[in-house]
Amino acid sequence: MTKTVTLVQALIATAGRRPDGARKPQASKRNYMLSGLLHCGICQQRMIGSFNNDRNHYRCTYAAEYADATPLPTPAAVYVREDHILEQLDPWLAQAFSPSRLTATAQAMGDAQHTDVDQQAIKAAQETLATCTIRLDRYRAALDSGADPTIVSRWSRRPSRTGHRRGRPASPHRTSDNDP
Repeated sequence: MTKTVTLVQALIATAGRRPDGARKPQASKRNYMLSGLLHCGICQQRMIGSFNNDRNHYRCTYAAEYADATPLPTPAAVYVREDHILEQLDPWLAQAFSPSRLTATAQAMGDAQHTDVDQQAIKAAQETLATCTIRLDRYRAALDSGADPTIVSRWSRRPSRTGHRRGRPASPHRTSDNDP
């Protein structure tokens, strides 16, 4: 109970803050199509939306705010108009997602989403799922052939050879598994 209270108090204390302790930015009343996606070509910092001269812009003021930490001569602020970016981006996207390029684009996007570690984890999950499916089929077959449901239910509570039991890692000290 005390642990739960402590966790709730910690959550309340961090309301409005990110996990790193920084305050969450307030939501803009404007719609920035590329919000969070653009980075400054000079300092690599994320650019933020800024509305001026009746247009959406993205700006980077990192160099001006942290001039002492920036050894390179940089402008005080970098502004890019959103409509200038979208004029270039829209045709490129239309080409990338055209029917003739859609399969290649989808494959490229999928490849970019997963690292080798991700691929290994996906493969391990697929193998675990296949093993669990085989076990489930065996349990069903045993029940269909008249096995005692009490005994079969005990089988399903024991860890499998895949090292998982109900989504949790099995004990590394387990020595046998007598499932059918």
